[in-house]
Amino acid sequence: MSATTSDRLLGLIGDRDVLYRGEMTRLAREVGCSREWVRQICARRGVKSRLKPKLFGVCSGCRKRVAAGNRSGFCAQCRTKKSRRVYTLTCTKCGEKFERSHKEHKSFLRRAPRHRLGPFCSRRCSNKVSGDCSYCGRRVAPRWPSRIGLLGAMHPACTRRLEALVTRRAWSRITSEHFPIAAHRDAVLRTFGSK
Repeated sequence: MSATTSDRLLGLIGDRDVLYRGEMTRLAREVGCSREWVRQICARRGVKSRLKPKLFGVCSGCRKRVAAGNRSGFCAQCRTKKSRRVYTLTCTKCGEKFERSHKEHKSFLRRAPRHRLGPFCSRRCSNKVSGDCSYCGRRVAPRWPSRIGLLGAMHPACTRRLEALVTRRAWSRITSEHFPIAAHRDAVLRTFGSK
């Protein structure tokens, strides 16, 4: 290469000691030489090549740092929160408001008419649940959710009364609109039959 190309490169580089990635390519195009020649001139001069420093933006939701190339303007947590449907519910035990995803809420609604429990904000609130007896409607002592049957909490005597009234196979079809069962005894007998 001619001395004029080297002089032009040195003039463009100036007194810089660092060139960021992509700048050597731009210089090579501007002067009309190869990138390798620019690299060699920079090496002789002691100019180093580095990656560009990352620029950061700010998340629109929580004000955390996000990469500058992030087009959504949200961090990963806020983006998933924004994209999924979230329901705000009230805990039936402590009264605290909490969020539940669409999938979890759908699962709860599928179980809710049978068990008549919840929604609960945490495991602490869901432990030892007290509720109304599905048969007589009176309060039942607190018990673990695993000890609550298909129709919800019931006194042992009420369970025996219901067994005498309807077969256990029909219990899964009894819905919360028939509770308390003692008050709707005739409707339950008509709908689900006796033994």
